[in-house]
Amino acid sequence: MEINIKPALSEAEYGLEYKETFFEGASEKARLSLAKKLIKAYELRFNDIKFDGNQASNKLISFSRFYGDSYFLVEYGLENINSKINRLIDRQQCRQLFGTLYKTVKGKDNLFAWQKFSVRQHFKIQNSSALDYLNSINPFTPQGFISQLFGRGSLFALDVPDHELKIHVLLTNSVIIEDGIYFSIDFIFMQNQYDFADAFDISSSQYDFILNELNLKLD
Repeated sequence: MEINIKPALSEAEYGLEYKETFFEGASEKARLSLAKKLIKAYELRFNDIKFDGNQASNKLISFSRFYGDSYFLVEYGLENINSKINRLIDRQQCRQLFGTLYKTVKGKDNLFAWQKFSVRQHFKIQNSSALDYLNSINPFTPQGFISQLFGRGSLFALDVPDHELKIHVLLTNSVIIEDGIYFSIDFIFMQNQYDFADAFDISSSQYDFILNELNLKLD
């Protein structure tokens, strides 16, 4: 049976890891140059940019700002770059904010070993209960658990070799939304053979495929 769902709370993450430590980015000239690009790209003030030489691997430069109710955080380091959107509005917001970050940091050569997209969502269910639906996905219950069971979860690990892509999917009861589902999905491009736009489109297509295979329909 197809289950109608509606996102109640969503967040997304986007990360990149360098093939090797990007020492060139540690100089004052490089840091100020990147800060200037970020200020222009995201309409920041210089005071919005934070520098931390003690966390150069993953937080040499950071900033955060609100877009309406959405909170956007970027942490740039010499080994990896991480970003996050809390209270995500829609897929287009991911494309815009994460895509801008990729364009700002990518450089002329492919310096990154892998890139990763993650989505965490709490869904309201409109034509079933969360436990009934999760039972249908994973019906086995150890005998000793039956009298104590109040939730259930399923984990799937998928391989898409054509894209050097690993996908991890988690479904369980939401602890925030009453009778809701928590849905978590990670897309990890193990060999970074795509630019942001292509990787994002592949991830979006796989996201839709996975929801369909789980009999979940966004309302």
